[in-house]
Amino acid sequence: MKKARNISALLLAVVLTLALGITAMAAPVAPNGITVKQVYDFNSLPNGDTTDTALGFWNPSGGSANVNVNNGVITFASNNWGAFPNFTEKHMNILKESDGWGFYFKAGNEAAAVTMGFNGANGANHVLATGKPVILCPLSGEPQNVNTEFSEGLNQGIIIVPAGFEGYIYIPFNAYIVNDGSNAAFDVTVNPPATPIYVLGLGAPAGFGEIVAYSEGPQGTADLSVVAYAAAAVTGLGSLLFIRKRK
Repeated sequence: MKKARNISALLLAVVLTLALGITAMAAPVAPNGITVKQVYDFNSLPNGDTTDTALGFWNPSGGSANVNVNNGVITFASNNWGAFPNFTEKHMNILKESDGWGFYFKAGNEAAAVTMGFNGANGANHVLATGKPVILCPLSGEPQNVNTEFSEGLNQGIIIVPAGFEGYIYIPFNAYIVNDGSNAAFDVTVNPPATPIYVLGLGAPAGFGEIVAYSEGPQGTADLSVVAYAAAAVTGLGSLLFIRKRK
């Protein structure tokens, strides 16, 4: 019994160490001066090759696009645009209290033209304006400030992401305008994003991941619990150990 307890304790220590290591890589990276809170992720989706419509995404063409799911990252095989599933009231309330939002993005071997727009809670479509500052924050390396550029083909502001980039793109809500010709400013407190709309204009294959909200604050670390990530990892590995024991 004592030997079994010692083995169990050792396994738990190893699992917790691994889980904390995984957490350090899993948590969103953020520039100094902002805090981050997760809004939406795709971790519940099964890994493998599929299509956007099979995942419940909206495709304006009426057809479907080939995608690959890998641990919460949706990689599009070709340039495409569409909408992710609608946010819940809980998601929108998080965004209402935030200064902006961001999303994980992984570019391929070529520079990518990407943007994230949305339909607001009132149904109005919003797009990025031109010449607005956004932040590219790689998983490793220094954050880079860039300005949105106008795309005639997409008729909205886009973000040029360098080849090989992997990290988070942060966009302030004051960079958005109503897409009705009025160029009216966006007020997140009264009309938060309800349906996120992704655009990959150039650079496929490239991947989108979790969506986060951010607020300006004194710390530059993610407002996500390391213990929660670790607990989830421990639970998952513990279940795996239990299943193996029964075989």
